[in-house]
Amino acid sequence: MTLPHHTADLVIIGAGAIGLSIGYHLGRRMLPNNPLADFKRVLILEREPMVCCGQTAKAVGGRRDTFSTKANVLFSKYSSTVFTEEADFFGEKAEFHQYGYLFAHSDLPGMEAAREAVALQNSLGVRSEIISEDIARKHIPNLLPDSILGGTYCPTDGVFNPYGVGVSYWEHLLRMKQQMSMVCDCEVLTLTRKSGENYLVTTSKGNVETPRVLMAAGPWSLSLVHQLGMDSFPMQPYRR
Repeated sequence: MTLPHHTADLVIIGAGAIGLSIGYHLGRRMLPNNPLADFKRVLILEREPMVCCGQTAKAVGGRRDTFSTKANVLFSKYSSTVFTEEADFFGEKAEFHQYGYLFAHSDLPGMEAAREAVALQNSLGVRSEIISEDIARKHIPNLLPDSILGGTYCPTDGVFNPYGVGVSYWEHLLRMKQQMSMVCDCEVLTLTRKSGENYLVTTSKGNVETPRVLMAAGPWSLSLVHQLGMDSFPMQPYRR
């Protein structure tokens, strides 16, 4: 399949869970009679033969509110709301289970940092708490070394299936064919800024010109961003 058109209001590079979620929510805004329908044509490009075959398929799927920065806490809390209040949207594919997260600490600085983090989380409505060594051992009796001083626990943290979530968004996107186009097995080769405000996206299946490019290719985004001269882009992937 070649590119369906050579211009677009927005090109999304990457059809993993993030790119598909963005595409779906944009597609909802682009429905007829929506006063927010500022985009008329969106194109999603994926270099793999199928959606969600890259980083999404390999993600562990941990979902927690227990972060130490306000932005991360609020961002994660929103995802929990999506899973719990829109369960019918994902069906059984999300496999969202709130088993709880426990972080154990073996030194005083670690416990102090944990207290500060829990105070922030509680102020934002997260049900995390400081727990004693005894309570920590009741949760995980065979995994904690003798030097544990205590830890933190949040019962609403848990796990989900990133691949299932991405596929759910993809299935809903298929019903938005008038607003959205998606091409798989289509590698983006170069990204260049043309005269004016537009970008030229060169792919293995043709070229497309657009005023907006949204990078959703995970760690593979860097090589394209650097082509635009953005060497200080604040992203650095690490092998885990």
